[in-house]
Amino acid sequence: MLLNAIKDLHDQTDLVFTRLNSLENPRLTAAFCGTGVSRHLRHMHDHERAVQNSLTSGVVDYNRRRRNDPGEQDIQLAFENSQHLKQGWLSANLSDRPVAVHSEISITQNQTLSLQSTLWRELMYMIHHNIHHLAYIKLLFEQQGIDLPDTLGQAPATATHLRHLEATRSSEGVNASNSFE
Repeated sequence: MLLNAIKDLHDQTDLVFTRLNSLENPRLTAAFCGTGVSRHLRHMHDHERAVQNSLTSGVVDYNRRRRNDPGEQDIQLAFENSQHLKQGWLSANLSDRPVAVHSEISITQNQTLSLQSTLWRELMYMIHHNIHHLAYIKLLFEQQGIDLPDTLGQAPATATHLRHLEATRSSEGVNASNSFE
């Protein structure tokens, strides 16, 4: 189940890269670097890497970030980072187990909270966190006049709700695309 959710997440991320690569070079650079999309992707990769590293270390350290990573300026490197993470999940043992989590909690002083969690809890958090950032990326693209599918960055519970509305309206003979509730 979690592996399928991670695959879905990477399918959405791949759509971002595909759309970026369809742009002409000046527009590609502006959309990737100039809007902050590259920083969102790097941040998503940081969270994913933190959870993936816990598979061997038993520690999810959200404080370890790759700020100013070369992938923030190089779309090919960012794509390779994404693909490397995706491949890591495909060969991973995702059985649930305890993990320690470290994360800073204050912006005014250095305070790191350390607590116990589970791999599945942190995977669920990572998936939702990255979907949230995909929604930001979609908004940044829209500001540049770049289209992405409506479902990109959509929360799983929202997708289920919309499927339910569609099924309800279809069974009632109403066109679900005419209104939202």
